[in-house]
Amino acid sequence: VVLGSDKAIVKIKVFSSLTCPHCANFHNKIVPEIKKEYIDTGKVQLIFIDFPLDQVAFNASKILHCVDKKKQITFLDIIYETQAKWTNGSDVNEINKNLKKIVKNLGISSAQFD
Repeated sequence: VVLGSDKAIVKIKVFSSLTCPHCANFHNKIVPEIKKEYIDTGKVQLIFIDFPLDQVAFNASKILHCVDKKKQITFLDIIYETQAKWTNGSDVNEINKNLKKIVKNLGISSAQFD
């Protein structure tokens, strides 16, 4: 997932896991500041690289790569904003059900999810 111009001189690669609370904090609080100051002005391009740390993050990453490229940043925004909600479960199956509810709002059907 890429945010910003290919012509930006500075390229920042962000390795993150969709279940990592530190990654969510960075995405929710720091990325908007970087976007406003540097990405929107064409100085920086931010490149998000999946680095799933567990099975649940891997499952969410697979969905990310199935989403239309134009909607991928929105997917990341929603996944990180709601991370505490959808990652709360006693096992992978319960967490996947929570994730399924979240991504349904992005136009991903149950069949596509499965």
